[in-house]
Amino acid sequence: MRHFIPFRHLYNLLLSILTSSQLQKVYKERKNFDLRRLLAGSERLIDYMIDALPFEPGFFLAAMPVFLLDSRTRRNIATTLSQVFITLGNTSLMLKKIFVE
Repeated sequence: MRHFIPFRHLYNLLLSILTSSQLQKVYKERKNFDLRRLLAGSERLIDYMIDALPFEPGFFLAAMPVFLLDSRTRRNIATTLSQVFITLGNTSLMLKKIFVE
C-alpha cells in the first residue's frame, strides 16, 4: 500500500493532462502506444512531481498542503467566512455548498 499512493498521484496527474477517454481510445487502437508524444510539454510538471514525492508528506498522507499566512490575513479570512455563515444561517448547508459543489 505504501508504494500505491505515489502511483495514484502520478496517474491522476496524467489524467489531468490527458483525459481518460483519450487514453482508452489510443490504447484501443494501439496496445503498445508510447505516451511521450501526447505528454510533450508536460515533462517539467511530471519531473517536479516525481522529484517531490519523497519529500512531500502530503502525498503519502493524502493531506492538503498548509499555507503559512500572517495573522492579519488569517483573521480576515475567518471573519469573512463567519459573516457568510451567519448571513446564510445554516453553516452546515453552507459548508456542504462550498466543499461539495
